[in-house]
Amino acid sequence: METLEVLHCKKCDAPLTLGDADTVTCASCGTANDVPATYRDLHRARIADAAARDRAEHVLRALDRPPSMAVKVLARMFDQNMFAFMVLFGVPMGIGSVVLGLRADAFIARHFHYASADDVPFSYTVVIIFAILFLFAFVPRALGVYANRRVTDRANLLAALAARPPKVPGAASTCRMCGAPLAIEPDKLLAVCSYCRAENAVHLETKLVAQAGAIAATLGREVSEAALRDRRERVATRRLLRHELGRYLVRTVLLGVAFALACQEDADRHPTTLGIVGVIVTPLLFMYFLIRSLMTADEDAHERRSGNDAPAWIAIVGPIVFLVLLSKFARC
Repeated sequence: METLEVLHCKKCDAPLTLGDADTVTCASCGTANDVPATYRDLHRARIADAAARDRAEHVLRALDRPPSMAVKVLARMFDQNMFAFMVLFGVPMGIGSVVLGLRADAFIARHFHYASADDVPFSYTVVIIFAILFLFAFVPRALGVYANRRVTDRANLLAALAARPPKVPGAASTCRMCGAPLAIEPDKLLAVCSYCRAENAVHLETKLVAQAGAIAATLGREVSEAALRDRRERVATRRLLRHELGRYLVRTVLLGVAFALACQEDADRHPTTLGIVGVIVTPLLFMYFLIRSLMTADEDAHERRSGNDAPAWIAIVGPIVFLVLLSKFARC
């Protein structure tokens, strides 16, 4: 498709916004400039395909869905650095898991014909304790990381689609690809550049976290290309979520097995050889996982959290409220 050089004002050399008229008034100096017929024809060709514009606007509306505040709050609560997460969630949830596990023993004894909670096989207790720890601590953390990644990825993608703001107050916004001024129609979400055909988002609901120039340079001119990129990023992020959940599951199982071994006793209530091994291995394993998590560089942590505009205090208050509600639920 034909592309022309940006038309400039004959007096001040400012770039001009194309229209259907034979002349265009410069927004910078007010000079009337003649518009060559080739440029007028090009502009008409850009805006003639109303169906294509409607399809692109439909895609843009699907992309421009800001996440709910509930999603941002949960992401702010659970996606914290590992030390803060262990202090706010790991230790309290570990204690809570033991309490809930013992209460579960009493429930099992009542309903499955054991004489008392002490007669319930200890393996049941261990499985319950570490299942609760996994479900109420590590799964929410992985989901919080996932939510923050999606929030920021989508905001950066939309930032890459957005038209550039005008350099001069009152002037037209400029094309994200070629920098030419845009002819923006009322009530339209998109403005198609009359020069290079790039589709520019001019009205967005999502808060933009960056003017993502690097993404804009590789994104291409069509909104449909942005939708394709978004689908790919969503798939990649879900893959990371599965990997994260798998990693937490393996660690939880290993700690559960070590803890079960640590509680092995003989008939005289003396620790067995495996019990002694478990007593040694359990704290070492826990410290190893904690230190490794603290030392592993979380390279995208700052970037993925940058799109979350939920108040920072939620990272402290949220876990407290969560644990209080969970304790009340456990008493029911």
